[in-house]
Amino acid sequence: MTQVNIHEPQTGRQANNVSVSAIADAIGPWFADIAGCQKVREAIIALQDEQRRDEAMRYLGIVLSPAT
Repeated sequence: MTQVNIHEPQTGRQANNVSVSAIADAIGPWFADIAGCQKVREAIIALQDEQRRDEAMRYLGIVLSPAT
């Protein structure tokens, strides 16, 4: 998966056609009000690691799908 669509169901936010390497940059502003939380920062960074991505997505409440 090199390009993804990101959706946050709770707020309806979405970002489309985002490079996997740019996920953290794309969603960072969504969590700006709680960016001081270490677990949130770690989860955002973990999204770039395929082995940790599912857990990070669950923690942040976001959904990634392949961009078409």
